[in-house]
Amino acid sequence: MIVKKDNVELIIKDDDFPRYEEKGFRALGNDGKEADPEPTKNLKDMTVAELKKLAQEQGIDGISGLNKTELLKVLGG
Repeated sequence: MIVKKDNVELIIKDDDFPRYEEKGFRALGNDGKEADPEPTKNLKDMTVAELKKLAQEQGIDGISGLNKTELLKVLGG
């Protein structure tokens, strides 16, 4: 795997990527261009657990008892 930060490019093992990502490196594709980020999932296609995790990541409180429809409303979907 190739990672890049500023003007520094390194070849690393895939398993080491999280450590480099914490330091601000980003993955490059085989062609040397920045790799596409993970495709975003449509909120309606997410599970309740995924929606709750997303809400927590966004700092939304009081979501533990919400169902999927309610979570979608809170998240704007």
